[in-house]
Amino acid sequence: MSLASAELSCAMPVDGGFVVWVKEACGNVIGGHNMYWVWLSYLFDSAVYPGLAGAYLEHLGHTTYAQQKLFATAIVVSLTITKLIGLEFIVRFSVILAICSLIPAILYCVKGTTYLDSDSWVVDNGAGVDWALLCSWSLWLYSGFLSLGTLAGQVKNPRHTMPVTVFSLLFLVVVINIYPLLVSLSLDSNYSDYEAGTFGTLAASITGKWMEYFFLAGSGLCLLGLYNSVIMTADYSLAVLVSSHFPILSPIQNSDYSHYPFWRRFLFDISKTGVPRFYILIDAVIAGSLIWVNYELLVEFNMLLLSLSTILFMYSFVWMRVSLPLMQRPYAVPGGTIGAILLASGPVIVSLVNVFFALYDDPEVLGLPRAKIIMLIIAVGIGLVVQIMFKLLKRNTFSHFLPMHHNNGIQASHRLISNLS
Repeated sequence: MSLASAELSCAMPVDGGFVVWVKEACGNVIGGHNMYWVWLSYLFDSAVYPGLAGAYLEHLGHTTYAQQKLFATAIVVSLTITKLIGLEFIVRFSVILAICSLIPAILYCVKGTTYLDSDSWVVDNGAGVDWALLCSWSLWLYSGFLSLGTLAGQVKNPRHTMPVTVFSLLFLVVVINIYPLLVSLSLDSNYSDYEAGTFGTLAASITGKWMEYFFLAGSGLCLLGLYNSVIMTADYSLAVLVSSHFPILSPIQNSDYSHYPFWRRFLFDISKTGVPRFYILIDAVIAGSLIWVNYELLVEFNMLLLSLSTILFMYSFVWMRVSLPLMQRPYAVPGGTIGAILLASGPVIVSLVNVFFALYDDPEVLGLPRAKIIMLIIAVGIGLVVQIMFKLLKRNTFSHFLPMHHNNGIQASHRLISNLS
Protein backbone atom coordinates (compact mmCIF):
# COMPACT_ATOMS: atom_id res chain seq x y z
CA MET A 1 0.00 0.00 0.00
CA SER A 2 2.81 2.39 0.84
CA LEU A 3 4.59 1.79 -2.48
CA ALA A 4 1.36 2.21 -4.45
CA SER A 5 0.62 5.42 -2.53
CA ALA A 6 4.11 6.72 -3.31
CA GLU A 7 3.73 6.02 -7.05
CA LEU A 8 0.30 7.59 -7.42
CA SER A 9 1.16 10.54 -5.17
CA CYS A 10 4.11 11.33 -7.45
CA ALA A 11 2.04 10.87 -10.61
CA MET A 12 -1.08 12.71 -9.36
CA PRO A 13 -0.25 14.97 -6.41
CA VAL A 14 -3.80 16.08 -5.60
CA ASP A 15 -5.55 16.44 -2.25
CA GLY A 16 -7.73 13.45 -1.45
CA GLY A 17 -5.21 10.76 -2.39
CA PHE A 18 -6.69 7.30 -2.82
CA VAL A 19 -10.24 8.67 -2.54
CA VAL A 20 -9.70 10.65 -5.77
CA TRP A 21 -7.89 7.73 -7.45
CA VAL A 22 -10.69 5.27 -6.63
CA LYS A 23 -13.32 7.67 -7.91
CA GLU A 24 -11.42 8.11 -11.18
CA ALA A 25 -10.94 4.36 -11.67
CA CYS A 26 -14.32 3.09 -10.44
CA GLY A 27 -16.67 5.93 -11.32
CA ASN A 28 -18.84 8.29 -9.32
CA VAL A 29 -21.14 5.68 -7.74
CA ILE A 30 -18.51 3.31 -6.32
CA GLY A 31 -16.16 6.23 -5.70
CA GLY A 32 -18.88 8.02 -3.75
CA HIS A 33 -19.54 4.97 -1.58
CA ASN A 34 -15.79 4.58 -0.99
CA MET A 35 -15.57 8.20 0.11
CA TYR A 36 -18.40 7.56 2.57
CA TRP A 37 -16.71 4.38 3.89
CA VAL A 38 -13.44 6.25 4.37
CA TRP A 39 -15.19 8.97 6.36
CA LEU A 40 -16.87 6.32 8.53
CA SER A 41 -13.59 4.47 9.08
CA TYR A 42 -11.93 7.67 10.30
CA LEU A 43 -14.81 8.23 12.73
CA PHE A 44 -14.58 4.69 14.11
CA ASP A 45 -10.81 5.06 14.34
CA SER A 46 -11.04 8.37 16.18
CA ALA A 47 -13.33 6.87 18.84
CA VAL A 48 -10.73 4.18 19.67
CA TYR A 49 -8.17 6.58 21.18
CA PRO A 50 -10.32 8.27 23.86
CA GLY A 51 -11.64 4.79 24.71
CA LEU A 52 -8.10 3.54 25.28
CA ALA A 53 -7.30 6.63 27.36
CA GLY A 54 -10.31 5.87 29.54
CA ALA A 55 -9.22 2.24 29.93
CA TYR A 56 -5.81 3.42 31.19
CA LEU A 57 -7.53 4.98 34.23
CA GLU A 58 -7.89 1.48 35.68
CA HIS A 59 -4.13 1.50 36.35
CA LEU A 60 -4.41 4.71 38.40
CA GLY A 61 -7.12 3.31 40.67
CA HIS A 62 -10.32 1.30 40.47
CA THR A 63 -12.74 2.91 38.04
CA THR A 64 -16.08 1.79 36.70
CA TYR A 65 -16.89 1.31 33.02
CA ALA A 66 -19.10 4.41 33.10
CA GLN A 67 -16.32 6.54 34.64
CA GLN A 68 -13.88 5.45 31.92
CA LYS A 69 -16.35 6.32 29.18
CA LEU A 70 -17.21 9.66 30.76
CA PHE A 71 -13.51 10.50 30.87
CA ALA A 72 -13.23 9.57 27.18
CA THR A 73 -16.26 11.72 26.38
CA ALA A 74 -14.66 14.64 28.25
CA ILE A 75 -11.62 14.35 25.95
CA VAL A 76 -13.86 14.61 22.89
CA VAL A 77 -15.78 17.58 24.29
CA SER A 78 -12.67 19.51 25.37
CA LEU A 79 -10.85 19.05 22.06
CA THR A 80 -13.99 19.93 20.11
CA ILE A 81 -14.32 23.19 22.05
CA THR A 82 -10.69 24.11 21.32
CA LYS A 83 -11.32 23.60 17.60
CA LEU A 84 -14.60 25.51 17.62
CA ILE A 85 -13.22 28.62 19.37
CA GLY A 86 -9.96 28.52 17.47
CA LEU A 87 -7.37 27.54 20.08
CA GLU A 88 -4.36 26.08 18.29
CA PHE A 89 -2.10 25.07 21.16
CA ILE A 90 -2.37 21.37 20.33
CA VAL A 91 -1.24 21.95 16.75
CA ARG A 92 1.51 24.40 17.76
CA PHE A 93 2.92 22.05 20.40
CA SER A 94 2.40 18.85 18.41
CA VAL A 95 6.15 18.23 18.18
CA ILE A 96 6.56 18.63 21.94
CA LEU A 97 3.59 16.29 22.53
CA ALA A 98 5.14 13.71 20.21
CA ILE A 99 8.51 13.86 21.98
CA CYS A 100 6.95 13.64 25.45
CA SER A 101 4.85 10.65 24.42
CA LEU A 102 7.84 8.82 22.90
CA ILE A 103 10.33 9.30 25.75
CA PRO A 104 8.74 6.70 28.12
CA ALA A 105 8.56 4.12 25.33
CA ILE A 106 12.18 4.75 24.34
CA LEU A 107 13.36 4.41 27.96
CA TYR A 108 11.32 1.22 28.30
CA CYS A 109 12.87 -0.30 25.17
CA VAL A 110 16.42 0.70 26.16
CA LYS A 111 16.05 -0.68 29.68
CA GLY A 112 14.20 -3.77 28.46
CA THR A 113 16.88 -4.71 25.93
CA THR A 114 18.80 -6.54 28.65
CA TYR A 115 15.70 -8.68 29.34
CA LEU A 116 15.14 -9.88 25.75
CA ASP A 117 14.37 -13.60 25.62
CA SER A 118 13.58 -15.04 22.20
CA ASP A 119 12.14 -18.24 23.70
CA SER A 120 9.23 -16.30 25.20
CA TRP A 121 8.21 -14.82 21.84
CA VAL A 122 6.73 -18.08 20.55
CA VAL A 123 5.09 -19.48 23.68
CA ASP A 124 1.75 -21.20 23.10
CA ASN A 125 -0.55 -20.77 26.09
CA GLY A 126 -3.10 -23.15 24.61
CA ALA A 127 -5.81 -20.49 24.69
CA GLY A 128 -6.34 -20.48 20.93
CA VAL A 129 -6.12 -17.54 18.55
CA ASP A 130 -8.78 -14.91 18.01
CA TRP A 131 -8.05 -14.54 14.30
CA ALA A 132 -10.60 -11.78 13.72
CA LEU A 133 -9.03 -9.64 16.44
CA LEU A 134 -5.48 -10.49 15.38
CA CYS A 135 -6.08 -9.60 11.71
CA SER A 136 -7.95 -6.40 12.59
CA TRP A 137 -5.36 -5.07 15.01
CA SER A 138 -2.43 -6.03 12.75
CA LEU A 139 -4.01 -4.12 9.86
CA TRP A 140 -4.91 -1.24 12.18
CA LEU A 141 -1.27 -0.75 13.17
CA TYR A 142 -0.27 -0.13 9.54
CA SER A 143 -3.48 1.33 8.11
CA GLY A 144 -2.02 4.84 8.09
CA PHE A 145 -0.04 4.02 4.96
CA LEU A 146 -3.31 3.92 3.00
CA SER A 147 -3.87 7.63 3.61
CA LEU A 148 -0.32 8.83 2.92
CA GLY A 149 -1.40 10.37 -0.37
CA THR A 150 -4.34 12.30 1.11
CA LEU A 151 -2.38 15.56 1.33
CA ALA A 152 -0.04 14.97 -1.61
CA GLY A 153 -1.31 18.17 -3.21
CA GLN A 154 0.04 20.20 -0.28
CA VAL A 155 3.51 18.59 -0.18
CA LYS A 156 6.45 20.49 -1.61
CA ASN A 157 8.14 18.47 -4.35
CA PRO A 158 6.00 15.33 -3.81
CA ARG A 159 7.88 13.46 -6.52
CA HIS A 160 10.90 13.39 -4.23
CA THR A 161 9.32 13.76 -0.79
CA MET A 162 6.70 11.00 -0.99
CA PRO A 163 9.03 8.04 -1.82
CA VAL A 164 11.56 9.13 0.83
CA THR A 165 8.78 9.54 3.39
CA VAL A 166 7.26 6.15 2.58
CA PHE A 167 10.50 4.19 2.89
CA SER A 168 11.53 6.03 6.07
CA LEU A 169 8.17 5.58 7.77
CA LEU A 170 7.90 1.93 6.77
CA PHE A 171 11.10 1.08 8.61
CA LEU A 172 10.34 3.24 11.66
CA VAL A 173 6.75 2.03 12.07
CA VAL A 174 7.76 -1.64 11.89
CA VAL A 175 10.45 -1.13 14.53
CA ILE A 176 8.25 0.98 16.81
CA ASN A 177 5.41 -1.56 16.64
CA ILE A 178 7.46 -4.72 17.08
CA TYR A 179 10.35 -3.92 19.43
CA PRO A 180 8.31 -2.85 22.52
CA LEU A 181 6.18 -5.96 22.01
CA LEU A 182 9.27 -8.20 22.02
CA VAL A 183 10.48 -6.56 25.23
CA SER A 184 7.07 -7.01 26.85
CA LEU A 185 6.79 -10.67 25.84
CA SER A 186 10.26 -11.25 27.31
CA LEU A 187 9.00 -9.88 30.64
CA ASP A 188 5.60 -11.60 30.58
CA SER A 189 4.75 -14.28 28.02
CA ASN A 190 1.26 -14.93 29.41
CA TYR A 191 -0.96 -13.36 26.77
CA SER A 192 -4.00 -13.32 29.02
CA ASP A 193 -2.31 -10.66 31.19
CA TYR A 194 -2.30 -8.10 28.41
CA GLU A 195 -4.79 -5.24 28.32
CA ALA A 196 -4.73 -1.47 27.86
CA GLY A 197 -1.90 -0.09 30.01
CA THR A 198 0.03 -3.35 30.45
CA PHE A 199 3.21 -1.92 28.93
CA GLY A 200 3.30 0.68 31.70
CA THR A 201 2.92 -2.02 34.36
CA LEU A 202 5.77 -4.04 32.82
CA ALA A 203 7.91 -0.90 32.59
CA ALA A 204 7.40 -0.34 36.33
CA SER A 205 8.54 -3.90 37.05
CA ILE A 206 12.05 -3.17 35.72
CA THR A 207 12.45 0.48 36.72
CA GLY A 208 10.04 1.49 39.47
CA LYS A 209 6.47 2.70 40.04
CA TRP A 210 7.35 6.17 38.75
CA MET A 211 7.88 4.69 35.30
CA GLU A 212 4.31 3.40 35.16
CA TYR A 213 2.94 6.88 35.82
CA PHE A 214 5.40 8.34 33.31
CA PHE A 215 4.35 5.71 30.76
CA LEU A 216 0.64 6.38 31.34
CA ALA A 217 1.19 10.12 30.95
CA GLY A 218 3.10 9.59 27.70
CA SER A 219 0.42 7.22 26.43
CA GLY A 220 -2.27 9.74 27.30
CA LEU A 221 -0.50 12.50 25.36
CA CYS A 222 -0.02 10.13 22.44
CA LEU A 223 -3.71 9.15 22.38
CA LEU A 224 -4.70 12.81 22.68
CA GLY A 225 -2.64 13.68 19.61
CA LEU A 226 -3.83 10.64 17.67
CA TYR A 227 -7.49 11.44 18.32
CA ASN A 228 -6.98 15.06 17.32
CA SER A 229 -5.25 14.16 14.05
CA VAL A 230 -7.73 11.44 13.06
CA ILE A 231 -10.84 13.47 13.88
CA MET A 232 -9.43 16.39 11.90
CA THR A 233 -8.98 14.03 8.96
CA ALA A 234 -12.59 12.91 9.43
CA ASP A 235 -13.70 16.58 9.40
CA TYR A 236 -11.82 17.13 6.17
CA SER A 237 -13.21 13.89 4.67
CA LEU A 238 -16.78 14.97 5.46
CA ALA A 239 -16.15 18.35 3.81
CA VAL A 240 -14.78 16.60 0.72
CA LEU A 241 -17.71 14.15 0.70
CA VAL A 242 -20.25 16.99 0.69
CA SER A 243 -18.37 19.25 -1.73
CA SER A 244 -17.85 16.36 -4.19
CA HIS A 245 -21.64 16.25 -4.62
CA PHE A 246 -22.19 19.98 -4.22
CA PRO A 247 -19.09 21.92 -5.34
CA ILE A 248 -21.06 25.13 -4.83
CA LEU A 249 -21.02 24.42 -1.07
CA SER A 250 -17.25 24.09 -0.93
CA PRO A 251 -15.95 26.55 1.69
CA ILE A 252 -13.20 28.99 0.81
CA GLN A 253 -10.97 31.17 2.95
CA ASN A 254 -11.69 34.87 3.59
CA SER A 255 -15.37 34.55 2.63
CA ASP A 256 -17.73 37.34 3.59
CA TYR A 257 -20.31 36.02 6.07
CA SER A 258 -21.24 39.43 7.49
CA HIS A 259 -24.75 39.45 5.96
CA TYR A 260 -25.67 36.10 7.57
CA PRO A 261 -27.08 35.66 11.10
CA PHE A 262 -24.56 34.85 13.83
CA TRP A 263 -25.46 31.15 14.09
CA ARG A 264 -24.90 30.66 10.37
CA ARG A 265 -21.61 32.55 10.47
CA PHE A 266 -20.46 30.43 13.43
CA LEU A 267 -21.44 27.10 11.88
CA PHE A 268 -20.36 27.62 8.30
CA ASP A 269 -17.39 29.97 8.56
CA ILE A 270 -13.97 28.36 8.21
CA SER A 271 -12.43 27.28 11.52
CA LYS A 272 -8.71 27.32 12.27
CA THR A 273 -8.56 23.66 11.20
CA GLY A 274 -9.65 24.56 7.64
CA VAL A 275 -13.23 23.19 7.63
CA PRO A 276 -16.57 24.71 8.71
CA ARG A 277 -17.52 24.25 12.35
CA PHE A 278 -20.72 22.48 11.27
CA TYR A 279 -18.66 19.48 10.10
CA ILE A 280 -16.62 19.54 13.32
CA LEU A 281 -19.80 19.33 15.42
CA ILE A 282 -21.26 16.47 13.35
CA ASP A 283 -18.10 14.37 13.67
CA ALA A 284 -17.72 15.16 17.38
CA VAL A 285 -21.29 14.01 18.14
CA ILE A 286 -20.82 10.75 16.22
CA ALA A 287 -17.37 10.07 17.73
CA GLY A 288 -18.67 10.85 21.22
CA SER A 289 -21.45 8.31 20.73
CA LEU A 290 -19.11 5.62 19.36
CA ILE A 291 -16.86 5.94 22.44
CA TRP A 292 -19.43 3.97 24.42
CA VAL A 293 -18.88 0.96 22.16
CA ASN A 294 -16.11 -1.51 23.07
CA TYR A 295 -12.93 -0.26 21.42
CA GLU A 296 -11.97 -3.75 20.21
CA LEU A 297 -15.23 -3.95 18.25
CA LEU A 298 -14.55 -0.45 16.88
CA VAL A 299 -11.17 -1.55 15.55
CA GLU A 300 -12.59 -4.71 13.98
CA PHE A 301 -15.41 -2.87 12.24
CA ASN A 302 -13.08 -0.04 11.21
CA MET A 303 -10.75 -2.51 9.54
CA LEU A 304 -13.71 -4.25 7.91
CA LEU A 305 -14.64 -0.99 6.18
CA LEU A 306 -11.04 -0.14 5.41
CA SER A 307 -10.47 -3.57 3.88
CA LEU A 308 -13.14 -2.79 1.29
CA SER A 309 -11.46 0.54 0.52
CA THR A 310 -8.06 -1.17 0.31
CA ILE A 311 -9.36 -3.59 -2.33
CA LEU A 312 -10.74 -0.67 -4.37
CA PHE A 313 -7.46 1.23 -3.96
CA MET A 314 -5.38 -1.69 -5.21
CA TYR A 315 -7.73 -2.13 -8.17
CA SER A 316 -7.36 1.58 -8.96
CA PHE A 317 -3.57 1.28 -8.78
CA VAL A 318 -3.56 -1.53 -11.35
CA TRP A 319 -6.21 0.25 -13.44
CA MET A 320 -3.99 3.34 -13.66
CA ARG A 321 -1.10 1.18 -14.89
CA VAL A 322 -3.25 -0.46 -17.59
CA SER A 323 -5.39 2.49 -18.67
CA LEU A 324 -2.78 5.26 -18.37
CA PRO A 325 0.49 3.60 -19.41
CA LEU A 326 1.98 6.85 -20.76
CA MET A 327 1.35 8.87 -17.58
CA GLN A 328 4.57 10.24 -16.14
CA ARG A 329 5.59 8.44 -12.98
CA PRO A 330 8.70 9.99 -11.37
CA TYR A 331 8.62 7.04 -8.99
CA ALA A 332 7.17 3.76 -10.24
CA VAL A 333 6.99 0.34 -8.65
CA PRO A 334 9.29 -1.85 -10.78
CA GLY A 335 8.01 -4.71 -12.88
CA GLY A 336 5.52 -2.96 -15.14
CA THR A 337 1.92 -4.14 -15.16
CA ILE A 338 2.83 -7.61 -13.90
CA GLY A 339 4.74 -6.05 -11.01
CA ALA A 340 1.75 -3.84 -10.18
CA ILE A 341 -0.60 -6.84 -10.15
CA LEU A 342 1.75 -8.85 -7.92
CA LEU A 343 2.15 -5.87 -5.58
CA ALA A 344 -1.61 -5.35 -5.37
CA SER A 345 -2.34 -9.03 -4.76
CA GLY A 346 -0.78 -8.99 -1.27
CA PRO A 347 -3.00 -6.27 0.27
CA VAL A 348 -6.06 -7.67 -1.54
CA ILE A 349 -5.50 -11.17 -0.14
CA VAL A 350 -4.87 -9.84 3.38
CA SER A 351 -8.00 -7.66 3.16
CA LEU A 352 -10.12 -10.60 1.99
CA VAL A 353 -8.78 -12.77 4.82
CA ASN A 354 -9.62 -10.02 7.31
CA VAL A 355 -13.15 -9.68 5.91
CA PHE A 356 -13.64 -13.46 6.15
CA PHE A 357 -12.52 -13.72 9.78
CA ALA A 358 -14.36 -10.53 10.76
CA LEU A 359 -17.67 -11.85 9.42
CA TYR A 360 -17.11 -15.52 10.29
CA ASP A 361 -16.03 -14.89 13.90
CA ASP A 362 -18.82 -12.48 14.79
CA PRO A 363 -19.76 -12.85 18.47
CA GLU A 364 -22.86 -11.56 20.18
CA VAL A 365 -22.60 -7.94 21.38
CA LEU A 366 -25.10 -6.47 23.86
CA GLY A 367 -27.41 -9.38 23.17
CA LEU A 368 -27.22 -8.76 19.43
CA PRO A 369 -26.04 -11.77 17.39
CA ARG A 370 -23.82 -11.23 14.33
CA ALA A 371 -23.22 -7.63 15.43
CA LYS A 372 -20.57 -6.79 12.82
CA ILE A 373 -22.68 -8.06 9.93
CA ILE A 374 -25.64 -6.01 11.16
CA MET A 375 -23.40 -2.94 11.58
CA LEU A 376 -22.04 -3.43 8.05
CA ILE A 377 -25.54 -3.73 6.57
CA ILE A 378 -26.62 -0.59 8.44
CA ALA A 379 -23.52 1.32 7.32
CA VAL A 380 -23.95 0.33 3.65
CA GLY A 381 -27.68 1.02 3.88
CA ILE A 382 -27.08 4.51 5.26
CA GLY A 383 -24.57 5.06 2.45
CA LEU A 384 -27.23 4.18 -0.14
CA VAL A 385 -29.69 6.53 1.53
CA VAL A 386 -27.10 9.32 1.59
CA GLN A 387 -26.37 8.84 -2.13
CA ILE A 388 -30.09 8.99 -2.96
CA MET A 389 -30.54 12.01 -0.68
CA PHE A 390 -27.69 13.87 -2.39
CA LYS A 391 -29.26 13.23 -5.79
CA LEU A 392 -32.63 14.51 -4.60
CA LEU A 393 -31.14 17.56 -2.91
CA LYS A 394 -29.28 18.52 -6.08
CA ARG A 395 -32.68 19.34 -7.58
CA ASN A 396 -33.37 21.93 -4.89
CA THR A 397 -31.71 25.18 -3.92
CA PHE A 398 -29.67 25.67 -0.75
CA SER A 399 -29.68 29.43 -0.84
CA HIS A 400 -32.35 29.69 1.87
CA PHE A 401 -30.19 27.86 4.42
CA LEU A 402 -26.52 27.33 3.53
CA PRO A 403 -23.88 29.88 2.52
CA MET A 404 -22.79 29.05 -1.02
CA HIS A 405 -19.40 29.53 -2.62
CA HIS A 406 -17.91 28.65 -5.94
CA ASN A 407 -14.84 26.52 -5.47
CA ASN A 408 -13.12 24.72 -8.31
CA GLY A 409 -11.08 22.30 -6.20
CA ILE A 410 -12.96 19.18 -7.25
CA GLN A 411 -13.12 20.30 -10.88
CA ALA A 412 -9.39 21.05 -10.79
CA SER A 413 -8.64 17.51 -9.64
CA HIS A 414 -10.67 16.08 -12.52
CA ARG A 415 -8.99 18.44 -15.01
CA LEU A 416 -5.58 17.35 -13.76
CA ILE A 417 -6.48 13.67 -14.16
CA SER A 418 -7.91 14.36 -17.64
CA ASN A 419 -4.70 16.13 -18.66
CA LEU A 420 -2.62 13.25 -17.32
CA SER A 421 -4.77 10.83 -19.34
